[in-house]
Amino acid sequence: MVCQQDQPIVRMVQQHMAGRPVSFHVPGHKNGTVFPASLKEWKNIFPYDLTEITGLDDLHQPEEGIAEAEHLAAEVFGAERTWFLINGSTTGNLAMVMAAFSPGDQVLVQRDAHKSVMNALKLAGVRAVFARPEIDEYTQLSIGISREILADAWARYPSLKGAVITSPSYEGWSSDISSLAEFVHERDGVLLVDEAHGAHFAASPLLPKGALAQGADVVVQSAHKMLPALTMSAYLHVSGSRVSRERLSYYLGMLQSSSPSYLLLASLDAARHYVHTMQHEGWSAEQLSAQKQQLEAVIGSRLIQPPEHVAPDPLKLMVPVPEGYTGWEVQEALEQEHIYSELAGSSYVLWTLPLTSEHINIPLKAVERVWEGLEPRNGNRVPSFSMFELFPRLSEGAREEEPGGEEWILLESAEGRTAAAPLVPYPPGVPLWLEGECMDAGRISYARDLLQNGGRLQGGRKEDNRFFVKVKHREKG
Repeated sequence: MVCQQDQPIVRMVQQHMAGRPVSFHVPGHKNGTVFPASLKEWKNIFPYDLTEITGLDDLHQPEEGIAEAEHLAAEVFGAERTWFLINGSTTGNLAMVMAAFSPGDQVLVQRDAHKSVMNALKLAGVRAVFARPEIDEYTQLSIGISREILADAWARYPSLKGAVITSPSYEGWSSDISSLAEFVHERDGVLLVDEAHGAHFAASPLLPKGALAQGADVVVQSAHKMLPALTMSAYLHVSGSRVSRERLSYYLGMLQSSSPSYLLLASLDAARHYVHTMQHEGWSAEQLSAQKQQLEAVIGSRLIQPPEHVAPDPLKLMVPVPEGYTGWEVQEALEQEHIYSELAGSSYVLWTLPLTSEHINIPLKAVERVWEGLEPRNGNRVPSFSMFELFPRLSEGAREEEPGGEEWILLESAEGRTAAAPLVPYPPGVPLWLEGECMDAGRISYARDLLQNGGRLQGGRKEDNRFFVKVKHREKG
């Protein structure tokens, strides 16, 4: 019987390598004996990039080390069953929506969901009812879905089969999942949570309470976002019997690569062990609090906080920028000092700190140089409204249309046209509009302001400093 001190996948790979194996199997680098000269400095990684051979188990039919590692992860994160994901939370979001609902089901979806959730709705063939999140008056950022929003939605759409919400937000602000789960379950619905930014919550009671602990049915977490795991590694957790585990396994088998990376699998195993260690050794926020105070002294402002009723993640720092500057401008200035932020907004930059009991080194001297180099400006050049204000409080998703003609037109000319593709500010990855939605003046203005102030948009095309979007052909007649 394995225990939490074990790391079954890490052990399994190490035992295989200890035998000095000779590779006559894929991958083609042959345990790191063949590699491009440009990757010479990375050569020590290649031997651990293995495949499903004898003794290394099989992600799609786990019976040995992978099965043991997933069992240990379920224990640590409070799930009844956990799957390791090597295609990121995107795969988890696709699988949980497709497994939980049937084509034609009506489902409530938080409108500021990640684009992978929107893609899941399309693949699953469900009918979405989009709910605009509550908005913080000070920051104009999303503070998630409330019980009142759910009540309005179910009163208007009583045939809803469940809800898909995002918590925490990109900025680390969490919803009251327990209240939402209670409401949805009272109506025999299913609650799915995209908890991509909350995999670390299980590590300490000083962090916000995770969705699983508050009654969510299925939860997806990006291990790589806030835990020491490799990019594209994620977890999918399920509790209770409302969502079929067989269907989850079926869709994961369909959506995940048939050649999973053992580097990613081992990092998921090790990240679980790291969380377990933090649970038992403890994590103190005292030195982190001192660092935050020092940072506030350097920038001359308090870090941005959510409203009192919203649980913040102490490892997410929302750093306000000086008046007259955008977050994108300050992000660029910080990068001149080799400081790279997670995200920039209209009036802040977002930093994510590591989950560690060691001293966190915030380069205060470099930050001070950046702030001193920002010449004083009067006025505010950034958009004065939130993207979320542009969404209806409740709205039905656009119906699937027969394939038709499409064309690229200037963003400025798109008012009143039907979008042929999503337009997505990235990060954070929340679609400004979806395929089939009408492109209204407010959202077009927001997109223009975003581009002019240094933001990035996926789904459009830039040519000669002009931005084009894809629209449906107008109907004739």
